[in-house]
This record gives sequence, C-alpha cells and structure tokens, in this order.
Amino acid sequence: SVNTLKNPPAEWQGLADSYKEFTVGEINGVPASFADPSVDGAIGGVDFVVGEVRYTVSGNGSLPLEDLIAIADSLPVDGSA
Repeated sequence: SVNTLKNPPAEWQGLADSYKEFTVGEINGVPASFADPSVDGAIGGVDFVVGEVRYTVSGNGSLPLEDLIAIADSLPVDGSA
C-alpha cells in the first residue's frame, strides 16, 4: 500500500514501547515492525516501508513470527532505495 506514516521507525518504536507483542527489527536492511502472534492473541505480522510503499505481511494468529519474517525477507524489494 501507499505509505502514510511520517516516521515509520519512530511509530513502530512507540508500539514496541507500549505493547509487548511488538518489537522493532529489520527486513532486508530497512527498519521493520514485528508483531508476535504468540503474545496476547495478536494475529502477527511484519510491517516495513521502502520508498513510498508500505509492505505488510499479516499472519492468522497461528503462523510463528519467524515464518512471517521469512516471508517478508523473501519479497523482491530493494531495501537500498
């Protein structure tokens, strides 16, 4: 989708500071938000922005975070942009 976040890393850090299911990491060298489905009934997911595009890999509540991260890592996205 089109990115509407003004400062994605700061917003994701705010989520991580406020909710224990969120952490901040990297996907292909760019900052990303991770939602762990094993914490507090979250569906899980990975969210990152490259250029003007926001990529979201959503889980279903049962896929492990490691699998969601692997899917996001496999997307053909050039993180150097």
